[in-house]
Amino acid sequence: MNSKPPPAASSMNSKPPPAASSMNSKPPPAASSMNSKPPPAAAANLAASLSKFQKTAGHVPANQSSVCGGCHEKISGTYVTALGKQWHPEHFVCGSCGNSLRNSGFMEENDRLFCEKCYVDFFAKKCDVCKKVIKGESVSTANQTFHSSCFRCCRCTMPLAGKGFHIEDGMFYCKEDYEALFAFKCSACNGQMEVGEAWLEALDGHWHEHCFVCTMCKVPLSGGKFFSKLGRPYCKTHA
Repeated sequence: MNSKPPPAASSMNSKPPPAASSMNSKPPPAASSMNSKPPPAAAANLAASLSKFQKTAGHVPANQSSVCGGCHEKISGTYVTALGKQWHPEHFVCGSCGNSLRNSGFMEENDRLFCEKCYVDFFAKKCDVCKKVIKGESVSTANQTFHSSCFRCCRCTMPLAGKGFHIEDGMFYCKEDYEALFAFKCSACNGQMEVGEAWLEALDGHWHEHCFVCTMCKVPLSGGKFFSKLGRPYCKTHA
């Protein structure tokens, strides 16, 4: 045992952190938020969406003319009306697969008509986990969209929809697994840094503000000078 007192603060090799810079009032990362909502009607319930686009058949009299919304040529004779335009029956087709839309539902996107299947293939949102089309409830967060059932903790697979979660390196974690893997632990009490708690970094560790006290007399040391001995903080009196 060495009874010789440690050198004063000015002669220490490891300079104690200044009060202003050693205190870190930033809380640990809070649980991320998410939007849990049904996808657009076109993807969630195409049958209902398709029904709003009405089409009717008609016949242009010989003394009148109209322009086809597909080929942009004049129409004479039978035509189809949809979306405020008239179409030759043979031109009223899906803009992708070319199938007739006269007897099926359709959707419009970027001034083009699509059958239900092609619209889903090209425009409906797909889950970033299973890559399947999302119908019904979904979760959107971090520029990604998921089926509610696919949005799970990457470690324990617990469902995360409607719950708090954390993101680390693009991976999603429940609160318990995130804290077990990544949360700071206090060098004094070994407790985790909870959201909203003030903490500081010193002596190669992390400390609750109220735990950073002199090892001998327990006087608070955050915001002031302290001395180090065997990795523990001491006030000037007990250094």
